[in-house]
Amino acid sequence: MKSQSELWAILGKSLDKGKTYIDNPQAAPKGANIQQGPRGGYYYEDVPSESEEKLNMSEFKNKLNEMDYTELKNTAKELEEYEDFGGWYSQTSHKMIELDGVVSSIFNLDLKDSRSDKKIDVSNTRKERITKLYLANQEILKRKHPSGFVTLFRGVNGKTKDKFNDFKIGDKVPLDCYNISSWSEDEVVANTFSEGHDSGVTLSVKVPIKSVLQVYDGSQFAYSREKEYILMGSEVDANIEKYYEKEKPKIPTSAEVEEFFASFGM
Repeated sequence: MKSQSELWAILGKSLDKGKTYIDNPQAAPKGANIQQGPRGGYYYEDVPSESEEKLNMSEFKNKLNEMDYTELKNTAKELEEYEDFGGWYSQTSHKMIELDGVVSSIFNLDLKDSRSDKKIDVSNTRKERITKLYLANQEILKRKHPSGFVTLFRGVNGKTKDKFNDFKIGDKVPLDCYNISSWSEDEVVANTFSEGHDSGVTLSVKVPIKSVLQVYDGSQFAYSREKEYILMGSEVDANIEKYYEKEKPKIPTSAEVEEFFASFGM
């Protein structure tokens, strides 16, 4: 088994590969993805051939297979950049839109179901980083859920909840989502979201683990108490687990008001 330091030496070379530094942006080939480093220097990223890309990912997956569970989680956390996922977990609106667009681009998801209304050009380095993060999370999930499937829960309210008013507990309902959405492996956590407003509903889905982009075990930014999974896919068949309706305060009748004051001799 390779040590963490040996693995990261391999990954470091992989992530640096393909950068060509230039003095002037005009020196880059036409259509090149030009980047500017933290010190102001310019470079562009060479697009690897399909065979090189497949070999790179294949070698990485082999390394993941050799790791124990702790090494796997640490590898995923090292690959996770705040630039990509920090804004998602802190619910920063524009960063959530950006991540949705980035993931839609990398995994070829339909943009009409994305929070982003335009195609986002993703650098090769970012694409490779997020793809490897996905693969690391997939290895974590294989060990957590050997069946290849996982049941997740989501609490919704407002207009989303209103779509299910005519259904009953246990019914299967179609649920439209954005290309990426937050779910929890803990139904109690999902209930806190459905019960956080005047009315809500808790839904469950059973999905193949390959649909999961990120799991909290492999995240340094996720709130572990929420046991969050980031699920890919805009359409899922969900089951209704629970309805919640906040009890409205009772308005006393005039007779009840009079009786109340009478009890104090008034």
